[in-house]
Amino acid sequence: MPRNRVLVHCSGSDRFLAMALSRRAVAQAIRVTFTCDNQDGRRDTSWIQLNTRITDLSLHKMLCLVKPTLFLELTAGTAPGALGHRIALGLPSGCTRISLSTLFQRASSLPLLCGPKVLLDRLADAVSGARLSSSDIRDLVIALGSINTLYPRHATSIIRWPSDGLFETEARTLDSRSIFSRDKTYLLVGLRGQIGQSLCEWMVSNGAGCVCLTSRHPNVHERWLESFRGTGATVKVLAMDVLDVSSIERVIKEIRASCPPSRRC
Repeated sequence: MPRNRVLVHCSGSDRFLAMALSRRAVAQAIRVTFTCDNQDGRRDTSWIQLNTRITDLSLHKMLCLVKPTLFLELTAGTAPGALGHRIALGLPSGCTRISLSTLFQRASSLPLLCGPKVLLDRLADAVSGARLSSSDIRDLVIALGSINTLYPRHATSIIRWPSDGLFETEARTLDSRSIFSRDKTYLLVGLRGQIGQSLCEWMVSNGAGCVCLTSRHPNVHERWLESFRGTGATVKVLAMDVLDVSSIERVIKEIRASCPPSRRC
């Protein structure tokens, strides 16, 4: 029996994600069990179908049979009484829970040591497993004009964006008044060029008390440094090579000796 046992609570809209999870699980000897609402007409017939009025005792028996070590909740059922919420409450101790907010984030990221070859292999694997027709995914397609009005949107929805399609969005102004402090130091690494200088000017104008720019070749015009006189802020340009530990330690020591405590934004 596989050591890793994954329980996934999902809906019919997750069927293609479920297929991908199953394919990867087989390759890594991981057992995956899927549960869903028995009223979901798009569910896979192999999934465990649960009635929304299932008793806690029946849920407990199901969990005892599955013995999950990880629970993946793909539905938005976080309200008390929702199936996903009730399953989560009955999970055995030591079972890790992963929710939609953890799986689908606004910021993209790559795992450490994830190089081009790894990405290409994953893309090739995804393409090889994609054997779908337009009729298979029709219920997941959202028209471009419906993005702002359609809610809730499913995590695996597909946006139909034609080449001539236009989309209006709202750009919110960043409130930078509470970001920076007069009694803190902000370190900009490798930003002694125009972008770094522009960023430094913006930080000082919004309350940064001390900004240190670093670069291997910190050549900055003296007139630019003089422009900060009268602002009450300190701007320093320091030589530092991020590939040289001793160089980093030297700069940090200098900043600690002559500047206020550093702060992350």
